[in-house]
Amino acid sequence: MRRTKATAVAGVLIAAAAALAAVAYARTRPSELDALATRVTVLHVAQRFDEALPLAERAVALARAQDGETGPRYAAALSALGTLHRDAGRLDRAEPLLTTALAATERHHGAASRETADALATLALLHLQQTRWEDAERLFVRARGIVGGMPPADRPRLAAATARGLADVYAATGRVDAAAGLYHEAIAATDAQWGPDNAIVVHVLQRLVDLYAANGGPEEAERFARRRLAVSEKADADGKSPLGVALSLVHLATLDSVRARPDEAEPLAARAVALAEQAAPARLRDMVLADALDALADVRDATGRTADAAALSARAATLRERMATR
Repeated sequence: MRRTKATAVAGVLIAAAAALAAVAYARTRPSELDALATRVTVLHVAQRFDEALPLAERAVALARAQDGETGPRYAAALSALGTLHRDAGRLDRAEPLLTTALAATERHHGAASRETADALATLALLHLQQTRWEDAERLFVRARGIVGGMPPADRPRLAAATARGLADVYAATGRVDAAAGLYHEAIAATDAQWGPDNAIVVHVLQRLVDLYAANGGPEEAERFARRRLAVSEKADADGKSPLGVALSLVHLATLDSVRARPDEAEPLAARAVALAEQAAPARLRDMVLADALDALADVRDATGRTADAAALSARAATLRERMATR
């Protein structure tokens, strides 16, 4: 039976957080540009790329008309458009936009500025998706050099992002110990910015889970998966946002070490299904629910309940078909 691939959902959450950051530059804009930036961000978070892209293109044109191609708002609008293309999977269209945005940012703010470090990290993330490891590493290393020279109060956000990105490069190229060290550095920087065990840290925790699970560290993988679950449960203490907990349950239930203990894995997966079903129907909810259903199907198939497993898998397939047509 197909193994659950819930990591893709985490990628959606990360993309949503990145999109929200784009609204920061909107505050000093004229009203039309402000409205465009805000609307693009909302649509980006909702994964409604086809609606967001023409608005982002309009923002680029408006920023160019108002400020020319050397202004910071033009660079920011280019970056927002490029990030949309990147997250929509149009990597070839994203690259020239993000490259131009980096050049414009560097011209305006300087080579050692916080803004340039941000633009470097944004382009480096694209290279990660392109599996261009050397290019991504070069940009992340340069960004980290800039971050190291920043005042301590300004470091945490970029320190976390660049450490996590470089760790991803190291993980993909087999440098496991170096990757683990950088993931821990990213966790420390995230804690410094948001406080201990903020929900934002779950994405870095999951990277450690994946790193250890893929490299012969099942006990460490399970330990960090359980920490991720605890963080998610703390963040959803009021029970109003159950998808984060559901996704953490899926990641824990589908670890090989936990799947080998079906009496433990089944209630985790069943709880994930129940929590995902509580959320309002939406693309992200369907993604999490489909993965939770597959996780529960795996357990029941492994314990001989093949009819139950087939029914759960069919529900998951129906959800994915619906997502594909949206």
